[in-house]
Amino acid sequence: MVSKSELKKALPRLWAEIQSGDQTVIPLVHECINGDYVKSGDLSNPQIEIKSDTAEATVKFTGGFCRLPLHFSLLRESGRWLIIRTEWGQN
Repeated sequence: MVSKSELKKALPRLWAEIQSGDQTVIPLVHECINGDYVKSGDLSNPQIEIKSDTAEATVKFTGGFCRLPLHFSLLRESGRWLIIRTEWGQN
């Protein structure tokens, strides 16, 4: 897992294209939904289940052609929740 600042350094051309606002630039889905630069959809109806230091969350991703549940696996480490896995559900 890399931070957005590390992604910007590692893949500057991709990062610049994502940040350009050009609607024709569609990076891999994983990158689309994991940054704060999502402009093509909304996350709604969050559901979360916490078990000690792990959690499972599901949200509905809606917008454009994509209307799917999105599942997150989280781990609490040093008082912060980290997303350790994302997975698309079925439409």
